[in-house]
Amino acid sequence: MKQLPCVLALISLFALTAACDDPPSITDARAPSDPDSSRITICEPHEPGERLTIRGRVLDDRGMPLSKAAVIAYNADRNGLYNPPDSPTRVPRIRGVAVSADDGSFRVTTVRPGAYPSGTDPAHLHLEVVAPAHHLRSMEIWFEGDPLITAEHRRRAAASPNTVLVELSRAPSGAWEFSRDIRLQGN
Repeated sequence: MKQLPCVLALISLFALTAACDDPPSITDARAPSDPDSSRITICEPHEPGERLTIRGRVLDDRGMPLSKAAVIAYNADRNGLYNPPDSPTRVPRIRGVAVSADDGSFRVTTVRPGAYPSGTDPAHLHLEVVAPAHHLRSMEIWFEGDPLITAEHRRRAAASPNTVLVELSRAPSGAWEFSRDIRLQGN
């Protein structure tokens, strides 16, 4: 029962992103079934594009680890699309939920997203993090070196704790990666 608030928050978040006539079920939310749900892969093995791994910890406002926090991740594919153009749903197809471990750690592997086809917004991914007795934190993460990041984008990122620029590095496997701890404010 302790996980019920996180599951309810998760369902609500995905319901907000869905079209009214296409509400997601808990299966659509891709809640983790692996025993180590703190380490997940949200893209299919055949998904084209370079892999990207996000590592981090969920912390409270005092810097203490939060276990069992839901880390909801979603992003566009390498072409900047959340779904194929003819898709009947607005729920992103590359998405998943990690649950932070006892030490607050999580790891999400996905495909490196591309910029939207409009060419005005930098490539990015989304993290929504929630834990019992803590406020939801929604983050948009951009990647340093993206040619679409303008001075205005940098001003926006500097003014918002929920828009984050990260430096990507290459793992020995050749995949992209970055680390980011996420602090949640208590209620």
